[in-house]
Amino acid sequence: MRTRRTAELGALAALAYLPFLASDPGRISADSKQDLYLDPGALLARATDLWRPQVGAGTVPHQELGYLVPMGPWFWAFDRLGVPDWVAQRLWWGTLTLAAMLGARWLLGRMGAGRAGALVAALVYGLTPYQLAFTARMSVLLLPWAVLPWLVGATVHATRTRGWRWPAAAALAGFAAGGVNASSLALVGLAPLLWVALELVGRADPRRVLAAAGQLVPLAAGLSAWWLVGLRLQAAYGLPVLQLTENVDTVAAASTPGDVLRGLGNWFFYGRDRTGWSLDQAEAYATDRLVVAVTFALPALALAAALVVRWAHRAYFALLVVVGTVVAVGAWPTDDPTPWARVWRTFTSETSLGLAFRNSPRAVPVVVLGLAGLLAGVVSAIPPDRRRALAAGVVAAVAVAGLLPVWTGGGYLTDGMLRPEELPAHWRTAVAAIDAEDHGTRVLELPGSSFAAYTWGTTVEPITPGLTRRPYLAREVLPAGTPPSVDLLAAFDRRFQLGIAEPESVAPVARLLAVGTVALRGDLEQAGRFDTPPPDEVWAVLQQAPGLGRPDLHGADAGAVPGVPAVALLPVAGARPIVRLAAAVGPVVLAGDGDGIVDAAAAGLLDGRALVLSASALDEAGLADALEADAHLVLTDT
Repeated sequence: MRTRRTAELGALAALAYLPFLASDPGRISADSKQDLYLDPGALLARATDLWRPQVGAGTVPHQELGYLVPMGPWFWAFDRLGVPDWVAQRLWWGTLTLAAMLGARWLLGRMGAGRAGALVAALVYGLTPYQLAFTARMSVLLLPWAVLPWLVGATVHATRTRGWRWPAAAALAGFAAGGVNASSLALVGLAPLLWVALELVGRADPRRVLAAAGQLVPLAAGLSAWWLVGLRLQAAYGLPVLQLTENVDTVAAASTPGDVLRGLGNWFFYGRDRTGWSLDQAEAYATDRLVVAVTFALPALALAAALVVRWAHRAYFALLVVVGTVVAVGAWPTDDPTPWARVWRTFTSETSLGLAFRNSPRAVPVVVLGLAGLLAGVVSAIPPDRRRALAAGVVAAVAVAGLLPVWTGGGYLTDGMLRPEELPAHWRTAVAAIDAEDHGTRVLELPGSSFAAYTWGTTVEPITPGLTRRPYLAREVLPAGTPPSVDLLAAFDRRFQLGIAEPESVAPVARLLAVGTVALRGDLEQAGRFDTPPPDEVWAVLQQAPGLGRPDLHGADAGAVPGVPAVALLPVAGARPIVRLAAAVGPVVLAGDGDGIVDAAAAGLLDGRALVLSASALDEAGLADALEADAHLVLTDT
């Protein structure tokens, strides 16, 4: 028996790790956060700070605190051991998959599914296509999926035994999921909540269940207080990130019931850019008839089993499928919404709490666990002979075939999300030059880009802030900073994006933002993928800008187009330090927004040295004081 158990564990470990290690060896996927691969120690050192002055002219970081457990320490440890980043990344993904498999196997084994049934559950749950939407880009969001079976199992034991052991185990499972995305953890929390609800309804004495809940809730809250407090402070003082990212319509477009049952339904999975599908495997799941048929076969078998097989826990796992599907579908369909879709839309678009739950497909692990439990139940109901082995083999084969695009299409990863292990030499030398300059001023990278895709690889996040200790500015898809700094930076960068930037505006705006070095990113990918402007146009503006010094070139022949360097560093003459004094005499009072400041700078009305006051922020007395100080009034067309 022990030999058989060891062989099963070895097979599951091989299935979890080997496909990842065989997927694009030597290259790193743009997963979760670039700092994990550039400098994990620095990420951990600053993660507890809820004000980060080095980015976005000062910003409240978004969910960076959650990397303290467990993802940050994982990559820090492998970095200290000298293990290549790509190997550490593959082992991370494999460990998530193995944890999911072993959790499902342990849970179903404890619930009486038998060895064969538990093994089937491990394969169905661990090989779900759900993970493909996150593996190459946001694997930190797979933590709730990986811990869910352990969380449910600990909750089951907590409601049926006395003591603090199992409530503490359930709280630790929630703690292990980390605090990067609270809504994802809350959505998979439906599974243990449904177990508690069934126990309250079905048990003669519900006091034991309520007692377990009374133990579990404060333990979980206590262990998660470190990120709950941080999340509350970020929401209170940071930018409204939820309002600035995907909306309910975007999410609901892909969360169809059929895809949710297949383990999909995530809007990001079917994303596309100008070069095609965002994830290499997505097209097969959308159009390949064999793949579609195989992925529908698994839920069809499970639902059929729920109708014909009697099993003690059938109702619970069937409830997971039904409730999980309803929640995961969310606001779908958007064109002809059902009553539930209308309710969900109202909740997720008109309330602050609801907005955090707009990504309803993150409840799909609940559905997959329900399917795994039903299939484990049907296998265990078959007499222990060749028929049981045959049934287990069929279900296992269908589960493995559900990842057919992975086995036949080159692995788990996406070519458009990869970069080499080693960064290009021109970026290493450029960052060394940036760090050698005055850290009392910022470095501003131009042009801005929604996502960082370079000619040599894609990182999604720009690499510069993870390499330098100098304060940094750049326009990205997710803004960082305070509303005024975000507004000015977006207005300034927008001129480059539209091809109408005026050289005269560059140095004055740079001085206002305390920029000492303007950095050209000349090696951004030019396939039109993220609509970045032609680098030769940006380079021409910077070369003509009065107030910028002689450029320091790095990778002179490595830019995206001939004649443009990969990186060019241009010093700003008369740069103003971040911490500075400005004369109160002769301020500029501007009625307008960031566009007005850029226009005024281009017209020579601002040189970046004078005090600039926003008219909207001044009351009547403040405006009178400014006028007495010989203010220069600038009125824009807004």
